[in-house]
Amino acid sequence: MATTIAIPMEWLVSNANLALIYVLFVMFTGLKLGSRPAILASVLSFLSFDFFLTEPRYTFQDICQDELTILVFLLVIAVVCGAAASRIRHQLILLRESNRYLEAMRVLSQALTARGTHDL
Repeated sequence: MATTIAIPMEWLVSNANLALIYVLFVMFTGLKLGSRPAILASVLSFLSFDFFLTEPRYTFQDICQDELTILVFLLVIAVVCGAAASRIRHQLILLRESNRYLEAMRVLSQALTARGTHDL
């Protein structure tokens, strides 16, 4: 999906800025699916960016040192951001579970309190 957005925008912004689109999609992948899919998405982003947006087009050969630097930073940033997004997702899941547990304990406490006042 990032490539379908990046290719038309290629005429408006530089390749370094287009790499941010890929990082954004890797972060979304990490938030929605977890760490492993985010790492896979970062590798696929790296390959897609190299294949479609660097010269020579439609090959995996990098001639320009600047584009190679962009590719390496894209991969590193995408892996780090994907893993961080995955940790955030995991913390959110734990928080939701904790909230459910506390709500169940509150309902149980109210039920026991109501039951205790009827017995008096």
